[in-house]
This record gives sequence, structure tokens and C-alpha cells, in this order.
Amino acid sequence: MADFDFNVGDYKPSEYELIEAGEYDALIIASEKKPTKSGGSRLELKLQIISGKAMNRTLYDNLNLWNRSEQATAIARSQLAAISQAVGVPNPRASMELHNRRLRIVVGVEKREDNGELKNEIKGYKRCEPQQPPPEPPWQPAEAGKRPW
Repeated sequence: MADFDFNVGDYKPSEYELIEAGEYDALIIASEKKPTKSGGSRLELKLQIISGKAMNRTLYDNLNLWNRSEQATAIARSQLAAISQAVGVPNPRASMELHNRRLRIVVGVEKREDNGELKNEIKGYKRCEPQQPPPEPPWQPAEAGKRPW
């Protein structure tokens, strides 16, 4: 149990704002292998946008790398290949090798199947040209082994 030392009624609830569809420079700041409902596993990527109006916003992408469906696995492996090329790590052996490297993400807006509300989705990954180091603060890199949230 947790006690609160403030009046919740003094605050407005946060409103989710969509990120405008387009291309953004970003970093993968965390990754984790998680189980799927179907008994497989997925790689969850947490990305942070590092430039423009959406700076410091986060998005997630899930790659079904270990799935019973060969089609789902092939799609996920293709996405991983695009990410690997985008960050300049041609043959990663661990997801950590993809962290804190600049890449360009293509963000789209789609309707959710469950409730019809709009959501952001990463549609693709591209290499940033020229490859640049991550920016200095206000962006803060995740420490190895620690979750940034």
C-alpha cells in the first residue's frame, strides 16, 4: 500500500496526445524479451524521439521474433534487419547492441482494433544521414541495465 501526500483533485488528468505522422530521429533506449499470449516471445523496444516537436516523447514497438507463425517471425526478423542497418550494427547478437544509436523512425497514425481510438505506430526504420552521435541533454541516455522510466 502507498500513502499519498497530496490532493489528487488538485491535478488534471494527463491527456494522451498523438505524435504527428512523419519521420523523426530517435534512439532505442530500452529493450526486453516478453512473453506473448500465444505462447511465444516478443522483443519490446522503447524508443525516444530526440529532435523536433516530439522531442523526448517515447514510442514502443514489438517484434514477434519467437512465434509459432512463420509469417509473424519473418516480418519481425525483417524489421530487426532494418533496425540493425539503420543503427549501423549489421549482425547484432543482443538487443543491447542497438541501444543509444541514432536512427530515423517513420511514425504513422492508425485506429485501434479494440476501441477505434487513434494510436501511433512505428511503420519503418531508416538510417540517419550522416550518422551523428546522440544529442546532449535534455535527452538523457539510459544506464546499462537500468530502466529509464
